[in-house]
Amino acid sequence: MEAIDFLTYSAAEPMTILRRKFNSGESLKKATPLSIPASEALVDIAYLRFVIENAYSGYAYNSKALFDNAFIAIESKIKNSTGYIAVNNFIDLIADKLSFICDGHLSLTTQTYGRGFYKKLQTYVADITVKKENNNYICVETGKIVEFSDDISAFPTIPNGRQAQFILGIRSKDPIEEIAVTVDSIKKTIPVHKIASTAAGKEIPIEEQYIGDTAIISCSSFVGNTDDCADSFFKIGKKCRAYNHVIWDLSNNLGGNSALAEHFLKGLNGGCVDSSKILELRSALVYAKECGEISDIPYHFTCKNSAPEQYDNLYTGTLHVIMNDSVASSAESAVIMAKSLPNVILYGCNSMGIGRFGDLCIYYLPHSQITVWCPQKVFDNTIEETVGCAPDIWIDSSDTIGVVFKHISHK
Repeated sequence: MEAIDFLTYSAAEPMTILRRKFNSGESLKKATPLSIPASEALVDIAYLRFVIENAYSGYAYNSKALFDNAFIAIESKIKNSTGYIAVNNFIDLIADKLSFICDGHLSLTTQTYGRGFYKKLQTYVADITVKKENNNYICVETGKIVEFSDDISAFPTIPNGRQAQFILGIRSKDPIEEIAVTVDSIKKTIPVHKIASTAAGKEIPIEEQYIGDTAIISCSSFVGNTDDCADSFFKIGKKCRAYNHVIWDLSNNLGGNSALAEHFLKGLNGGCVDSSKILELRSALVYAKECGEISDIPYHFTCKNSAPEQYDNLYTGTLHVIMNDSVASSAESAVIMAKSLPNVILYGCNSMGIGRFGDLCIYYLPHSQITVWCPQKVFDNTIEETVGCAPDIWIDSSDTIGVVFKHISHK
């Protein structure tokens, strides 16, 4: 297949139709065969290479030589196969050869299998709380001096009155079971565990609860495009102006439509600042996939700067934002927008760190029908891939809302 064939094939299922299906709850994954002939796999790889080189916003973040060598190695492996290649093995081959990519949006999936290009930077913490006195960290329970190396962090947690307190922990892409510390000059190892957070449940765009002077608003999904959906976010935000405290729980929100978060903050405060700079990839392939038409558009990026919005600071209370390491993409943008408000405190643990690339287009490999989820935008909004946003107060609990509500009540 030539470039014009690939463009024609891509334009046959434009994103205008696919997004409509997605927002109505339809699955966008197609039925795939168990295996395909090597000749068909070579066509699929040629198409995938065409997509990566012409429609992937993260392409310029790695050297062209890395991609060239990876695709040469994939083609060579297919040519040396016995004639057929299992689709799952095909996905593994591609993912392994392109493993230098770090991108939480890019992925290859079928109805039953998939591989991504992201390795999470997890946070592991110990069951030890320390306070700081005269440049020393003191164990709250024992009163002993605790010393540790630079790779271990003291994460700020719920203070005891005016006394700041910290949880000892470490962030790592590989599992960690213990850390080394020195307690009163004696070297010890203490166990650590993945920091606890609210367990994932049913994805619901917005839920309300009102207790005394506190509004608790939970948003575990930003999936939704209708005007009615956006209006409901705005109205609930406006209703929350009457409360001294608003707990906005974003736990396990993997993103979607960032306009929903913006509508909530506009309702609450009259507006927010979204200072993200967006680089949008334009090319003949992206245009064909987006619009279903073929046009000669040179490959380039256009820059969109979101000018700070003027607003009146209508909310005089405190916004308490809860997040965890399953908060990603547009939900991370929501955290950044919330931080622009005057009285905001972030709780929980780090967000996932999937926000450098985004705005997905979907491509299907011609013969295997593998779904390629390919981002076409770059967001310069301080969300470093795998790192994410850090809270002001780290909480190691599966009931983060309960801990935050109790903290507010005591204050």
